[in-house]
Order: sequence, then structure tokens, then C-alpha cells
Amino acid sequence: MRNFLTTIFVFALLSSAAAKADDWTHDESVAGLQKFEFSRFVPSGVKRMLEFAYLSNPDCSIPGTIEARKIQEPEHGTVEFANVEGFANYKPDTKFAKCNDKKVPGVAINYKSSDGYVGPDNFSVIVMYPNGMAREVRFKMIVR
Repeated sequence: MRNFLTTIFVFALLSSAAAKADDWTHDESVAGLQKFEFSRFVPSGVKRMLEFAYLSNPDCSIPGTIEARKIQEPEHGTVEFANVEGFANYKPDTKFAKCNDKKVPGVAINYKSSDGYVGPDNFSVIVMYPNGMAREVRFKMIVR
């Protein structure tokens, strides 16, 4: 029975992955705020990068600096941001695809649960891009 309930919980949590939130205000929509929700499995007590936020121009130049800030702290862990370089991952059929083989600066969003914690956790961040767009992202984790 416990495995059945765990399976239902995991399925419900994962089925919300990458689902766009429907709770934006008109002003947020006009200003370019997008809201997303992602689900992830993470190991207990281990720092993991959950997302790498980056932006480049079609000619692969960098338009400016990306800023990330916490909106909601996790209850059972910590979140940190790191300015790093990584590879872009644009869709192959876009004009940005040629930038995928070049390292670009961006912000890594890292999460680490409290040592020994096992169970659900979540937090929210806002990522602001130099072109005026922003993404509010809610991460839901299952810590194992």
C-alpha cells in the first residue's frame, strides 16, 4: 500500500513538470513575466544544479548579465546561485542552435537538502534577463 501511495504521489508531482502556471496578473504578463513549475528528484545532502539560466543573441554574443533571486526558501535545504559558464541548449531548428557548441555565461541554480532529509521540498526563484524578460520558477523536489 505504501508503494502504491508513493507511486501516486510521484506521478502527481512529475505530471506537473514544466507546466505553465495560470496565476499571473495582467501587469506581469505585459511586463514579460513567465511562470513555470519543474519537478526534480535529488539525492539527500548532495548539492545539485537544477537549472542553468542563460541568454545569447542570434550571433551568439551575450546581451548582458542574468540576475536570479529567491522568492521562497526551501523548508528542508538551501538554494544558491553561481555565475558560471556552460553550454547553451537551444532547440536544433532555431536560429540560436549554432550557439549550442559555445560556452556562455549564465546562472546555475543549485539546491542541497539538509543532511539526512528525505521527502518533498520546494522553492521559488525569479530569473531576470537583460532583454527585460523574466521567469518565475517553482521547483518541486523529491529528496531521496
